[in-house]
Amino acid sequence: MSRARPPLQAVKTFIDEHREVYGVEPMCRVMQIAPSSYWQHAQRRARPGLRAARATEEYRAISDYSFTVEHKFDPSPVARWVAIGDAAGFLDPIFSSGVHLALSSAQAAVPGILEAMEGGSTQGLQAYAAHMEMGFQVFRAFVQRFYNRDLVQNLFFMENKPAELHGAITRILAGHVWDYTNPVLRLLGVYKPA
Repeated sequence: MSRARPPLQAVKTFIDEHREVYGVEPMCRVMQIAPSSYWQHAQRRARPGLRAARATEEYRAISDYSFTVEHKFDPSPVARWVAIGDAAGFLDPIFSSGVHLALSSAQAAVPGILEAMEGGSTQGLQAYAAHMEMGFQVFRAFVQRFYNRDLVQNLFFMENKPAELHGAITRILAGHVWDYTNPVLRLLGVYKPA
């Protein structure tokens, strides 16, 4: 027995409400609507002046390329490998965090690697994994909000933006993602004030 699909407007509203959790393309696949149909709706909703506009070509969307790995080092007692750089996780090609994370993760992994090689302990590698996971969380939160939550409009183009806020955004983009005093990280909900 097949069920009738809800009205298209109801489907689009449902996607609006859940797209940050499930993603647009997967929900469109399940609900059997073209992603381009949803993106036209989203564009018109975001810019009411465009309601009469018509697309001149098909809408295209690029899926989320980001990933993280469960283990940042070999969990066996011997610890034969450590994931650094993009092998430990990849976030976003636009923000170009990869080179920074590759270098900083290599630098952060060295003490744990030496400790494991010299004494067999993985405590340093566990500290490395936790440290890198926090950095990935910061970049991930920033990237997700950049694309999905009007971060550009609310932070980048804010009228009378305090100079402190401009500097805080710049520090994140420059890779200072472990700065617990950065007010933007508190706004993103990544670091809670002590």
